[in-house]
Amino acid sequence: MSTETPVATETPVATEIPPSLSDDIRMSTPDQDGIRVIKNRRKNRYMRLGPQESFLLSMLDGRTTYGEMALRFETNFHEPISLDEFGDFIALAKSEGLLHSTSSRESRSEQDTPKTLRELYRQCVKAAKKQSLLFFRVKLYDPNQTLNWLEPKTRLLFSPTLFVAAVCCGMIALGTVWIQRDLFVQQFAANFGWQAFVVAWSTTILITICHEFGHGLACKRYGGDVHEMGALSIFFTPCFYCNVSDAWLLPSRWQRLLISMAGTYVDFWVWIVAVAVWRVTTPQSALNFAAWVIVSTCGLRVAFNLNPLMRLDGYYALCDLLHTHNLRRRARKRFVGYSRWFLWGGEKPEPSSEHTMLMLYGAGNWVFTVGLLGLMSFQASVYLQSMMGIGGVMAAFGFFSLTTKNYFKGTLGENFSTMFRLRKLRVFLGLAVLVGILAIPIHDRAGGEFHVRPVVRREVRAPIAGFLREINADEGDLVAADSQLAMIEVPELTSNIARKKSEIAESEALLRRLNCGPRVEEINEQKERIQRATHWKQLAESDLQRARLSLVQELAALELSVQRAKAQVEYRSEILAQMQSLHDRGGLAGQQLLTHQKNHQDAVLDANRAVAEMRAREAEGVIRFEGELARREKALADAVGALTLLEAGSRREDIDAEKARLQRLNEELKHLLHQQSQQLVKCPVGGTIITPRFKEKIGVFVERGMPLCVIEDLQQLEAEISVSEKDARVLVAGHPITLKPRSLPFTSIPATVDRIAPAAQSAIPNAPRTVTVYCVVDNREATLRTGMTGFGRIRSERQPLGILLFQAGARLVRSEFMW
Repeated sequence: MSTETPVATETPVATEIPPSLSDDIRMSTPDQDGIRVIKNRRKNRYMRLGPQESFLLSMLDGRTTYGEMALRFETNFHEPISLDEFGDFIALAKSEGLLHSTSSRESRSEQDTPKTLRELYRQCVKAAKKQSLLFFRVKLYDPNQTLNWLEPKTRLLFSPTLFVAAVCCGMIALGTVWIQRDLFVQQFAANFGWQAFVVAWSTTILITICHEFGHGLACKRYGGDVHEMGALSIFFTPCFYCNVSDAWLLPSRWQRLLISMAGTYVDFWVWIVAVAVWRVTTPQSALNFAAWVIVSTCGLRVAFNLNPLMRLDGYYALCDLLHTHNLRRRARKRFVGYSRWFLWGGEKPEPSSEHTMLMLYGAGNWVFTVGLLGLMSFQASVYLQSMMGIGGVMAAFGFFSLTTKNYFKGTLGENFSTMFRLRKLRVFLGLAVLVGILAIPIHDRAGGEFHVRPVVRREVRAPIAGFLREINADEGDLVAADSQLAMIEVPELTSNIARKKSEIAESEALLRRLNCGPRVEEINEQKERIQRATHWKQLAESDLQRARLSLVQELAALELSVQRAKAQVEYRSEILAQMQSLHDRGGLAGQQLLTHQKNHQDAVLDANRAVAEMRAREAEGVIRFEGELARREKALADAVGALTLLEAGSRREDIDAEKARLQRLNEELKHLLHQQSQQLVKCPVGGTIITPRFKEKIGVFVERGMPLCVIEDLQQLEAEISVSEKDARVLVAGHPITLKPRSLPFTSIPATVDRIAPAAQSAIPNAPRTVTVYCVVDNREATLRTGMTGFGRIRSERQPLGILLFQAGARLVRSEFMW
């Protein structure tokens, strides 16, 4: 309530009736302390009145006189009130628009007149300029009529039955998300992109509208009015808001609490339904993707809304629980006042029954807000410093100063200069403490991501091609060095070895025969063959002579046969001529003539055949006997040549060739025996098999050199830490290291720098370069696994804090300006 008092007021008369309370005023029932909240519907303002002001305002009914009001006031509060004080109170009530007047209806009608788009735009600009950059809101819409229509249709949403169902379903949804957390987290990497951003932005707007309508519907359910809904920006995050200040007029604190949490309650129901859809639908569907986005955004919204340090649902619910108003402003004012008193010797704030509550909330809200803005500014400075250098850092610092100036406003004032003038000892002690803090020796530290790899790691490959028949160990088994790991079967290897041994024996026997030469028996036998061949040759010559004599006789006989055949032809020709003459005279039948013609033809053919036989026999001659003689002469020559070779003995070249063949066979046998020895696969080193499902490879055909399994020594591991090149000054062999694995967040593993990579590397082009640091980790307790990641921190020798801060500041400046 305003404390302004009119300059001049008339003293009322005791019998006079004061003006009545305006019809636009709505009053709540008094609480346990007699405090009321009144609402001026014409101005859309809310005020808190104390017990006395509330009592006086409640008696302005247009019938009670000033005297009666004074008597009732004295009876109720046991203290008198003068008519002048009545006049001041009435004047103040008129200035606030609490009393009935003729212009109220007109102004009310003017307020209900819809605004044009230009007027609405001007109102938005004016409201944005007046409010803070971190928190400002603009009214856009009067949802009262819409909520009046929706409230009966959505009353079931706020029933106790549905609330219990929400709690039960929420616990089931939380369990579902926790059980499927790996799948949920994996979708961030798979779905992250502009599509997810667009869907998240769209769903956030829709869910925010439902959230604000939840507040409005809850307020309507318990009898309140909602005349304001618009846009809100909090910490540069666009939102919506719904003004449910009518909740202060409700008599029940729990009703006000439910109205404050109604939006989060609606978000929670949306989140439950989204979890169910996300769990039931297939991961590749668009519906599953949209449900996953809603689960993510609604989860963050619920967390933000439950935070009482932000002016969202959690803050207003806390105000209802504590039954206080303007908690944030009052708590910050008390915290700043006590800070000014404690630090600079300012005036100590007056004591209050709510001191502890206001101090705790004020400190928490101040630290949270300044810390969040500081974190945002720091991240912005890191990003801008990489692009703009010191200019980017100054821009981030300016942003931090602009956004937090209201939070530091009033902490210094004139008390800061007074402290330097009147409290020199405190200044000296403060400077001494500051110098002492800067002189404290601390470790300079550097850190980076690390991943674990084994010191000893061997990949077992197939020594030969074949089928895996036996595997004596599986994943996770501990094996010793040179122990049998598996057995590879090579088809036909045994038969090939036996055949190769037989060929070697044959070659050795042949070589011995070549070295010994021919036997005497072989030479004598060969000579006898020559004698037999000579005799057979002579027989062939004799047969050839007799055949030639026989040929002469045969040719003479054939000549006689030819002469006889020719004589027979002449005879048949004369008879045919006589028969033809007789036939011409008609003395011989035609059939008889044909018979004589045929006999003549037969005689001619016989003569020709006799001539041909004589010529054929003459051409054949004695060629068969000549061929037999040539064959026997060749056999005799072959026998003589073979005897010559036997008498000459084995050639040196044949012996050398057989020796080379024997050596080749021995090498082939040696290779086959080596393959036979490699059928048993042995462990090259001792360690643990890390290949998954190793025993399932039984019966699989493997090529030579194909990987079979991997053996690692898990007792001695090595951590590779990627440290930024800016922190290379800290990297010295032997410095202590503390490793924090992600799988063991509450466990610190000590180690020391074993060695440092000689060169800085970059994973991708134009990315910051890193130096790799190696350290050996004792893993006898088997707390780590290869491939695990975490964060490693390296500590150097102690140096004063001031020097480290100076070096950190110097590193913010570009290298080209450090000459």
